[in-house]
Amino acid sequence: MPKITNLGEHSIKLTSLEPVRSKPYPVPYAMRSAVDKEIDLMLELGIIEPSTAPYASPIVVVKKPDGSNRFCVDYRKLNKITVFDPEPIPQIQDMFSDLAGCQYFSKFDLSKGYWAVPVNPEDRDVTMFVTHRGLFRFKVMPFGLITAQPLLVG
Repeated sequence: MPKITNLGEHSIKLTSLEPVRSKPYPVPYAMRSAVDKEIDLMLELGIIEPSTAPYASPIVVVKKPDGSNRFCVDYRKLNKITVFDPEPIPQIQDMFSDLAGCQYFSKFDLSKGYWAVPVNPEDRDVTMFVTHRGLFRFKVMPFGLITAQPLLVG
């Protein structure tokens, strides 16, 4: 689990004040235990919290190549009304050019890098998602938002 940065917060600006709501997608009964496990983990780590906000995006469970499940939130409707942040992601060729002549290199595993950036408390309600266990919202930046980029170390 990455540490949460105190250098800034992720803000989500919308073009509409009308809350985006979707009904939950059906989750096969056999996958509910995987969803429960992920919800329990995120609650324990302080990544999510219960909520009663008027927003609701459905979850999907995606099978990963290794056979395990990936818990995702379908933010497509929310993304349609989100103001896109044009901050460019560094190009790999530029990063390699910057490394020319360097002698030592380090590799960092930024697994769950999205979770390193807190969401502005005023914007957390829009991250709400609906499950068979109820409604939750993210306290940190979730994967799937059009404006979400993992913490990049430059």
